[in-house]
Amino acid sequence: MVRKSDKSDKWNYPLEKAIKIIHDNLIILLKENKSVMEVSKIINLLNIRTKKSNFKKYGRRKDIITFVNEYFTSIISFAESYLIYSVIYKDKKAFIKLNDEIENTKDIQKRELVESWSWDFIDVPDILEL
Repeated sequence: MVRKSDKSDKWNYPLEKAIKIIHDNLIILLKENKSVMEVSKIINLLNIRTKKSNFKKYGRRKDIITFVNEYFTSIISFAESYLIYSVIYKDKKAFIKLNDEIENTKDIQKRELVESWSWDFIDVPDILEL
C-alpha cells in the first residue's frame, strides 16, 4: 500500500506550532542584541537555542534551520514574509532586525504579496527605424 507523502507527515511538529517556536526564539535573539544580526549568527544561535525543542524529520533529530529551509527555503525568505522583521543587505551580507515601527510582537502578520505584473507592449519596427 502506497502512503501519500506530504511535508507535514515528515515532521513531528505541525507547521503552526513550529512557526510559533521560530518566531518566539528569533524575537528573543533580536531583542537581546538590540541591533542588526548577521544571518549566519542567527542560524547558529537559533540552532543552539532550540535544541530542546527536538525537531524530528522521519524520527531523526534535525536542526530548526532544516525545518525553515524546507518550508521557506531560507531564514531570509522566512523573515521577508513577515512584517515584524526587516532584512538588510550590506557588503554582500544579509542582516535581520526587528521592525522599529511594530511595537506589539504578539501580533505577527504575514506580508501581503503584491503582484504587479504590468506589461508594456512596444512596436519593434518603430524602434528599428531609429
